[in-house]
Amino acid sequence: MDFGDYKKEMRVGDNQLMSVTVFPYDATDKNVRYASSNEKVATVNGLGKIIALSEGETVITAKAGNKENSFVLKVLPKKDTIYVRCMERRRGFAVRQVIGAVLWCYS
Repeated sequence: MDFGDYKKEMRVGDNQLMSVTVFPYDATDKNVRYASSNEKVATVNGLGKIIALSEGETVITAKAGNKENSFVLKVLPKKDTIYVRCMERRRGFAVRQVIGAVLWCYS
């Protein structure tokens, strides 16, 4: 069983979709079941979609027949969002700068 590409670290609120391949290709039971060892940290649904809920670690497991694979998922806190307001007028518009982004607001 191969997980393909996946992130071992996520931030609270992030999600990712697992892509699992069951080997051998002619396996009789290719029905993949997913589980999280700590559903307070992250959940995983029947399609393999992982949702990071809170900071911590959990083991994500995929099972198909007698095959099993797992990995430790570390959920980090949400990145702090710091807003720095700097209002000025340009061509009749109020400009609000927000760290690395400029939001144009109608005046």
